[in-house]
Amino acid sequence: MGGAIPKLKPNTKRYSIEKLREEFDYLIEKAPYLDYKVFQLTFNPIFPYPISVQKIIEIVTQTFQNLENKYLNSELKISQGNKTYLCFPKIAIIHTTENFHTSNHIHMLVIMPEYLIEELTKKYQEILLKKVGRAIPNLDIARYYDSCKNFLSYTLRKSFFGENKSVYDEVLYECSRFFYGSPRTKFQHNISYTDFYFTNQHLDIKQKLDISFPSPSLEEARTQLQNLLHQTIQNPTHNMNVISSQVGTGKSFAVNLLPETIKNKKILLLVKRLENIAEFPNFTALPSLPISVKRYLEAKSKDSVYTTKWLDQLNLEDDLELKIHQAYQDYIQECNSIISNNQFIVTTHAKFFKSNLSKEKFDTIIFDECILDSFFEFQTLKINLPDCLNHFKFLRSKKRMSEILNLQGGQTTTIKLSKDEKILLLSILDISISNPTLFSKKYPNLKSNELRFLEMLLNPVHILMKGNEYCILKESHLPTDKTYVVLSATPLLPLYEKLFQNDLRVLKVKSPKLLSKITRISENNISKTDLLKPENKELAQKFIADYRNNGFKVISYKELKADLHFYATTSQNNIKGENLFILGTPIPGSEYFKLLVTALGIGDGKDCNFDLIEKTRIKISNQNSSKSYNSIYYYKISKKDEINELYYLLAKNELIQAIGRSRPHEFETNIIIFSIVEIPEYD
Repeated sequence: MGGAIPKLKPNTKRYSIEKLREEFDYLIEKAPYLDYKVFQLTFNPIFPYPISVQKIIEIVTQTFQNLENKYLNSELKISQGNKTYLCFPKIAIIHTTENFHTSNHIHMLVIMPEYLIEELTKKYQEILLKKVGRAIPNLDIARYYDSCKNFLSYTLRKSFFGENKSVYDEVLYECSRFFYGSPRTKFQHNISYTDFYFTNQHLDIKQKLDISFPSPSLEEARTQLQNLLHQTIQNPTHNMNVISSQVGTGKSFAVNLLPETIKNKKILLLVKRLENIAEFPNFTALPSLPISVKRYLEAKSKDSVYTTKWLDQLNLEDDLELKIHQAYQDYIQECNSIISNNQFIVTTHAKFFKSNLSKEKFDTIIFDECILDSFFEFQTLKINLPDCLNHFKFLRSKKRMSEILNLQGGQTTTIKLSKDEKILLLSILDISISNPTLFSKKYPNLKSNELRFLEMLLNPVHILMKGNEYCILKESHLPTDKTYVVLSATPLLPLYEKLFQNDLRVLKVKSPKLLSKITRISENNISKTDLLKPENKELAQKFIADYRNNGFKVISYKELKADLHFYATTSQNNIKGENLFILGTPIPGSEYFKLLVTALGIGDGKDCNFDLIEKTRIKISNQNSSKSYNSIYYYKISKKDEINELYYLLAKNELIQAIGRSRPHEFETNIIIFSIVEIPEYD
């Protein structure tokens, strides 16, 4: 950006475009010095009757003038004398019904502080209501990372290449200003003025703006988190309470304070990994299953199902099995004693979902981190599913069998047994354990994999066919009549909405000031598919080696042998304060994603088309954005906005967790990211 203008004939449209590009791109280069961001806005208000071009221009112009007068010109002494005013640099192009066969709307590129976007949105809605009535605002907001030439090419369309008029004839006179001018001027065509009019004048005002819009300190964010957690536990209003707080803002510290501040509540804390338990010394940990018992169950379930019911079949006259029995009884007794005699208890997500802990009486159950990976279990089984169900009359309903037989073209299906079906299935599984000989005689052709699949059916399962195998996503059981708190920087809200619907409360802790320098370079992204080519894998390894030699820790794909790999970063605390290099875009597997779409009830596997994937603007709902953006440039794989948003969220959340390992709000580190994923929280 900001390079020399090619030798083009003056007063031609091509010359005008190149001149405009050079001037605005120069401003884009200067924006980081002010901590300003570049946004692409689309004002497309909708009303029962068409809104005139002039009315839309008037609304948008007044919206910005209101903001600029409030935050820029109230501080600008010179504006009183010469009737000029300071602006946020912007270029606006209008698309009209006459020229584009669409409703009248304005596209704009603007450079401004991010924290004013929310106020701009509200002011636009307020002026729209006053001048038009109850129109739908339909304002699209997205971060912009390219040269303004791409914006001009997109908005001018065919006329971008024409020479029949100057580009300035198509740039909106009323809405577009570069940095400083009177209502009679559109642009200042002299880059030498930029450092004074744009950089220096805005920098002076920005220092005062920062006082009006301060980021909370890390300590202030931690205090807010502690207060929200305490209030939610003491006075819960919903059964599911999600508290979203950036990585490193003291979730562990806040939880460890609870035994000092909560006197009348019994609390169960659930962490991701066994090693995380040590971070909560004020909680009493439940013991792990004894190794001897675990090995015995694994051996018995090799050709059957994994269940502690095998322990009921132990031969107590056998010395080895007697020791296993005693070890298990001691374990059960210790668990019961801790649950009965302690107010604050800690164990893992996995133990909660794979045991009877959910039946115990706790006032509040706290999940440290999102439950997505622990609530769902993904497996691939090589079985003959129709034959498996045909063994049991109560399972082979006509509708169910039809759906199984028609699993083609990425279609998914769900099996959710009724209460009576579960009772019948449990009795069959019990026989396979208590009397294996009888079970073999009764079902001689039932294979071990098919038996494991039957055990999965005790919970809802979602199924997809892949070749001669079945991909299965099994849900866990989470009683909805208990009070939960989820503490996470990256909660997947569609999951909690599906489980708890209106009985869900989402609370967000304000993000503290960012101390780390974070740089994302999308052009250097290397996808997992790219790694299939030796030259790309060699390039990725070179990137990693270069950054390691400069003292950076590395997070990337598992096959690249990074210090941490994607999908295994959550709750990892061993590289905080380190410079960090993150390589790649953590896209979920297509089979898993299709099943997750089905499980969350936002579509079917056939609604996802990975063959026609394209990179474009996708819509983002307000609840899933920590900023005021409502669109992101990412992969589109579906006609359904919710599916595209989910595909983006999974990748973005994984990168946020990766960034958080360095504790960017606590340490002044350098974080380099090679990925195409836009991360509004950090970009």
